[in-house]
Amino acid sequence: MIDYKALYLKAALRAGFILLCLFAVITAILVICIGLPEWLSRRIARRALADPEPGTTRPGRRCGTRMEQIEWIRFYPLKKRILFLVWLFFAVFSAMAFQVYILAGGGIAGDAKDIGFSLFFCLMTVVTLVPMLRYILCPYHSMPGLNRILPKEEMDSLMTREHFQQVRFSDEDLDRFHPIYRSANWLVAEGTVISKKLAVMAHLEYGYGLKRHGFHRVWLEVYYLNGQKIKIQLGRWPIDSREREKARKLEQFLAEENIRMDALGGMGWKEKLQDRIAGEYGCLPPELESEAEKIMYLLKNDTSEIKQHIL
Repeated sequence: MIDYKALYLKAALRAGFILLCLFAVITAILVICIGLPEWLSRRIARRALADPEPGTTRPGRRCGTRMEQIEWIRFYPLKKRILFLVWLFFAVFSAMAFQVYILAGGGIAGDAKDIGFSLFFCLMTVVTLVPMLRYILCPYHSMPGLNRILPKEEMDSLMTREHFQQVRFSDEDLDRFHPIYRSANWLVAEGTVISKKLAVMAHLEYGYGLKRHGFHRVWLEVYYLNGQKIKIQLGRWPIDSREREKARKLEQFLAEENIRMDALGGMGWKEKLQDRIAGEYGCLPPELESEAEKIMYLLKNDTSEIKQHIL
């Protein structure tokens, strides 16, 4: 006769040991990520965007493509590995529960709390599988608005022969805390790639969660010609008299790149903007059937006239 209690105890000990190891690895990675200073991220950005020949082979190692290097500015490859380890934690525990409760014949009259705990892990494993795969299989998180439309090879090709330089502002805070890099066709802000040809309008959005501490978070919302909206976190801005000056300098810079800041104004301007974008987007050559073809058409042609019609 099978001793189900001994089998359950052995499986539980084995699962506990595996989970403990996984927790140790995940905790170590999270501590490292949290402790990474911001200057390291900016140092990665300088190196990734200053490299004139990304993708070349150097002695002992191969350099990634430009986009692969940009992905490390916000540590997306590391985040993918952490997410996979967390999901693997649920999967291992679920497999152990399946072994104990199903393969053992379901003859274990265990505690209801233990069974419920195991079923919870099984459910979380199944429910989070698709979102986890979508996040991990996304080729480049640094190119929002395009990463779900264009294949990886197309996005890599768009960054070839692009030479980036850091934008110099007269405001020290913008220079030091929010460095922006630009090339002929692209902007890179806080590790997010923005297409200058697709961007129609930008809007600063403020969050007041840290207002009592003298800071609030600021995001830059950018609207594309295909109707997509991308959001770039610019970090924390001190609430002082220089805040308007920072916004004005940022607005002047975007105007130089043919991107307007809140040009419509008034109530419902976002809806009006999206309606105008949809109208212009629908007037593209009819032979362009797929979304990817339309995007590539806009990226390879002058879009200033289209923007003028919208604004």
